[in-house]
Formats: sequence, structure tokens, C-alpha cells
Amino acid sequence: MAGGFWDTEVVLKDVQKPGTKSTFYRFKDVTKGNKRYIDMREHYTKADGTEQFTSKGTSIPIEAVADVMNVFRDLMEYLETGTMMKWED
Repeated sequence: MAGGFWDTEVVLKDVQKPGTKSTFYRFKDVTKGNKRYIDMREHYTKADGTEQFTSKGTSIPIEAVADVMNVFRDLMEYLETGTMMKWED
């Protein structure tokens, strides 16, 4: 299902933003032309119950998702241990 900018969109997961009742992060598998991305964007639910996306977010090419996931794993280790790990290119 496409919603405007993207040629195709598939909602994968919504994650509630901590400390809020109406704001959440939406993860989608999207395409534009022949390129595929994971789109991560902040959304909120309006008073009338409709959902609205914000400009806060990013889209990551599918080819970079594994590298980005490795960075998040390293960041989680840092947050848990307080130790800065050696970043590798």
C-alpha cells in the first residue's frame, strides 16, 4: 500500500515512544523506483483518532541495514557497560 511519496509501503512494527500515550515510532519496508528502504519515522495519534507522521525520521537503504544494526548492538553494549568500544570501519 502506497501513501504518497513511496511507491510501496508495508508497515512492519510500531513501537510506543517512552513517556507518551499518542506518539510512536513506525518501521516500514518501502520502495521508491527500484530502490528498497527501511523507513523509521515518528508518528502520533491525533485527538480524532487518525494517525499523522512527523518529519522526524530517516530511511535506510536495505543494503545498509546490517551495518546499522551492528552499530545499534555496539550502542546497547555501551549503554549497558558504560565502556566505549572500539569502532571498526
